Amino acid sequence: MSLTKIKFCGIKDEKTLKFCKKINVDAVGFVFYKKSVRNVSIRKAMLFSDLLKSSYIYKFAIVVQPKLLFLKKIFRNIKIDFLQFYGKENKKIVNLCYKYNTNFLKVYDFNSKKDLDIINKSKYNFISVEKKNIGGTGKMIHFNKDFLKIKKKIMISGGINKKNIYHIVRKIKPIFLDISSGIEKKGIKDRILMKSILKELNLSNIKNVY
Repeated sequence: MSLTKIKFCGIKDEKTLKFCKKINVDAVGFVFYKKSVRNVSIRKAMLFSDLLKSSYIYKFAIVVQPKLLFLKKIFRNIKIDFLQFYGKENKKIVNLCYKYNTNFLKVYDFNSKKDLDIINKSKYNFISVEKKNIGGTGKMIHFNKDFLKIKKKIMISGGINKKNIYHIVRKIKPIFLDISSGIEKKGIKDRILMKSILKELNLSNIKNVY
């Protein structure tokens, strides 16, 4: 059986988080990057985490080349399931994830066959793939013959919306789909778009069982 899970990323407010919980989304992402319009403070993410205590929703922390002390502060205050990591990792950061029982999820660009070689040589079995590193471009990967040669379990980010989710799930069968701008109107999370994404995903997954 191949069932794709949905992550709604860039959650910034309590009402949106409660709605994610209500509609049973699989995962939510909190962005800890000051240059992002979706950035949240650790204090706010702590409140969000408390709201999810009684749920089975996975919590992702999105970071961009963070300092070790900053990561420690995140882990000490919030139970994070996945660290979505942009940049060049080191052994101390990966070991910190092990210490706090957090999955390390390395983000890779995919634009050419050269990127395919880098991805397949990665030491990580589960990775995140998008068109442009550091995210937020809203541009989707071109799923060409090279992309289909990726040998890893993947999460796909970038440009995913209700119009293309069915195609992506049927063709690629990713573990996770990472959606942010695809559930926004003028930069604000939209409940109708959120529900429509889950509806399309359910249709795809029903026909994606083998």
